[in-house]
Amino acid sequence: MATNRDEDGRFERTSRATRAGQTVRRSPYASAAILGALFGVAGLFAMKKNSGKNWSEFGGDLTNRASEALGGATSKVKEATSSWTGMRRDGIDPDKSQAEIAQEALTLKETGAGSSGGQSMGARGPVAQQDIKAGIATSNQEAKAGAKALS
Repeated sequence: MATNRDEDGRFERTSRATRAGQTVRRSPYASAAILGALFGVAGLFAMKKNSGKNWSEFGGDLTNRASEALGGATSKVKEATSSWTGMRRDGIDPDKSQAEIAQEALTLKETGAGSSGGQSMGARGPVAQQDIKAGIATSNQEAKAGAKALS
């Protein structure tokens, strides 16, 4: 049994159970990992015993199962990502050159037309946009002044 000093400086004997409890309190993640490993090893021994095979045959079976599962998962991932080829995240046509994209952006900026064909909202907020559409205001400044007067 190990001896420790208590808060008064006297030697105090501790049992294994007490030390194990202190270890669990001090490092719960390490304790959980150790416990998980013990259960894993116990499960492995139980599976081997129930299979009736020797360790070599049992290990071969585990290897085959794992490689089949990984192969199936790999094929599913490849199948899912095969439809992504040719598609870009930003939705821009991959056949367009950088110059064509820049020219289109400049044209849209000059005309004020958005990608939906309507007029770009620009820096206007939703209230200012409604005021301008309703004819209450003709510019963003007027809409802001009207909103400020109401508040």
